[in-house]
Amino acid sequence: MRRDPPPAWPALPVPGSRALTGGQWVPGEATRVVVEASRRWVLLAEARRIADELGRLTGLPAAVLDDAEGPPRPGDIVLGMRGGTSAAREGFVITTGRTVEVIGGSATAVFRATRQLLQVLRATGGVPRGRVASAPQVAERALNLDIARKRYTVGWIGDRIWEMADVGLTALQLHFSENEGVGVLSEDLPSVASPGALRPGEVERLVALAGDLHVEVIPSLDMPGHLGHVLRSFPDLRLRDARGAPVRGALNLADSRAWDLAERLIDAYLPLFPGSSRWALGCDEFVDFDDVARYPELWRAAEERWGIGATPFDLLTAFANAMGERLRARGVIPRVWNDGMFRSRRVRPDARTETMWWSNWSERMVPLARAREDMGAVVNADDRHLYYVLGENAGYAHPTAERLWADDWHPGLFTPARGGPQEIPRPYPARLRGAMLSVWGDRPDAEDQQEVAERLGPLMRAFAERSWNGGSQVGVEEFLAISAQLAGSPDRV
Repeated sequence: MRRDPPPAWPALPVPGSRALTGGQWVPGEATRVVVEASRRWVLLAEARRIADELGRLTGLPAAVLDDAEGPPRPGDIVLGMRGGTSAAREGFVITTGRTVEVIGGSATAVFRATRQLLQVLRATGGVPRGRVASAPQVAERALNLDIARKRYTVGWIGDRIWEMADVGLTALQLHFSENEGVGVLSEDLPSVASPGALRPGEVERLVALAGDLHVEVIPSLDMPGHLGHVLRSFPDLRLRDARGAPVRGALNLADSRAWDLAERLIDAYLPLFPGSSRWALGCDEFVDFDDVARYPELWRAAEERWGIGATPFDLLTAFANAMGERLRARGVIPRVWNDGMFRSRRVRPDARTETMWWSNWSERMVPLARAREDMGAVVNADDRHLYYVLGENAGYAHPTAERLWADDWHPGLFTPARGGPQEIPRPYPARLRGAMLSVWGDRPDAEDQQEVAERLGPLMRAFAERSWNGGSQVGVEEFLAISAQLAGSPDRV
């Protein structure tokens, strides 16, 4: 039976430029990791990391030094930084001859390059000679993980952070609040957390691990909808419909105390995520957006503030703006889901708030093209290709690499609207911040965490390849071959 030859550069994301000359560099007993002296304190952590990882992989310890202690010699790995290596701060160049020279635009870029080296070494035992260069097409490549409805162990989440870092994903959005539960405990508001929620010390460990691996943790506390579990502790703040029945998970924005509670939630949870540059506010599925007449309290509150013609969408937009301003005052950028946004009449959405664009399933949802005037940066969370829903609930089928390639998914290809496809073509404008793969816990017992890990790993690698490269540098068969090799990665240092 004929076997295809191994890929020439078996690492993901596949570098956009590959000029390989033949032969391999192979680490040996004399291999050292040499840091440019001028960048010693910036790159020392990365030098020590790759030296430790080489020792684990080969059994041959590698010393770490800077070039002031002596010039690089054959067999060394040399780490350096150059401004202008790439327009993207994560861009890198690897040149392999008698040494392996890694030049990146930042410490993060050097880290990304060393992941490539490790992947290639795991697959082939050596590094092909020549030159490869790579830079991401979008700044953010994120995984959104629902820990509100399904409990994952700290170790399991940590393993996913390692997998993300291996293939250049930049952010873990921890979605910890839903109608069914709250997956993180804040000691300032302990009553709202679910049994088994991550404790502050556990969150601290995950945030520290992620930061060390150049992955940002983004907190996601959905409101004013999806708050069913929180509102068990504040039942008088639940929205009621025209019949007086409570609306599941909805905060009553007609009551000023509800706004106070939202601020308390932000203030209670934000300190658990130091260094996070963003906060996911949600603002999705607050009420039945296709039948807002069912919520007279919201109509009255909107008209009292902005006059006849104002609608509940004005109230929702004002809420997003107000909570966003509170976050920005603390140096954090807010983001919201798209479905309830851009539909207000009196209140204009703050363009400094990012939009996570997940769906246009209703014809009343504003399409991407119409939202551009009021929209700032956007993250593509396309539910057709990037929603992994436990139990395949609500008609979702688990996404696959084969489908991403068959549909030529890329960060600019959004879920379609009723009017047809929605796409931001390459080269991407700066306002396309990136893309996000989501794992939702609709039916938490449908899959155990090991099953989720086994299915999610290949999907994350496919997402990483296509989001980094704005498509792919290889066909699906070559991708699958590389991905299968990465699935057997050894334990971490």
